[in-house]
Formats: sequence, C-alpha cells, structure tokens
Amino acid sequence: MRALASAIVLLTATCFGQGVGPLAVGMLNDTLKVDFGAEAVRYSLLSAAVTTTLGSLLFIWAARTIRGDIQQAS
Repeated sequence: MRALASAIVLLTATCFGQGVGPLAVGMLNDTLKVDFGAEAVRYSLLSAAVTTTLGSLLFIWAARTIRGDIQQAS
C-alpha cells in the first residue's frame, strides 16, 4: 500500500512538474505580459515557487496524521 501511494505521488508530481508546470507558467507569463511587460517573467516564476511552497506545506500538514493512519491500518 505504501509503495502504491508513493508511486502515485511521484507520478502525479512528475506529470505536473514537467508537463503542466512549464505550460502553466508560460500561459501565466503571456497573460501578465499585458500588464507588467518584462516583469511578467518574474511574477510568473514567483507563482511557481509559491505553488511549490504551498504544496510542501500541505504535505507537512498531511504528515501529522500518518502515525495514526498506520496504527489504524495495522
């Protein structure tokens, strides 16, 4: 069960990180270019960093219950 969960997390992270991530940053850059000009690159890449930080915080939040989940499963 742990191996399957780990594989699903890694597959999802890879698909979004290497597939959807650059596309989303590029689309956001094109959208922000109208308002911010050359600074749009900075803000679109900053949004990627903020999203990654938010994801790591959510993983930390979910990890608080892992001991109880393991005890409940066994």
